[in-house]
Amino acid sequence: MNKNCVWISSLALAFCVSAYADNYTFTTLNDRGFGAQPTAINDAGQIAGNSDLGGFLYSNGTFTYIQAGGIFYAGGINNSGVVSGTLSIGAKDMGLIVTGGMQTPFSVDRKSVV
Repeated sequence: MNKNCVWISSLALAFCVSAYADNYTFTTLNDRGFGAQPTAINDAGQIAGNSDLGGFLYSNGTFTYIQAGGIFYAGGINNSGVVSGTLSIGAKDMGLIVTGGMQTPFSVDRKSVV
């Protein structure tokens, strides 16, 4: 298995996800100065993260910014390319799952979250 690594050109920062191998794939995020901050990477090298423009998915050299009608913070991505995170609209926070351009919001009872 390869290790996926991310290089953020605007921050001169790199991080890797260990996959028990000595092979690495580096990805340079050319975010054109919008302050991309990766939060997660999957086995295919797709990256979820946040920038001055909001949450994004970076896949095959293309940034897709997630416009969700509020402030979206991308926190994770699975191996199917599904991005998950938190959506804030005014004083209301909710979870949001984004897959193939489809957005699915869901409520979370904060009292039940440990």
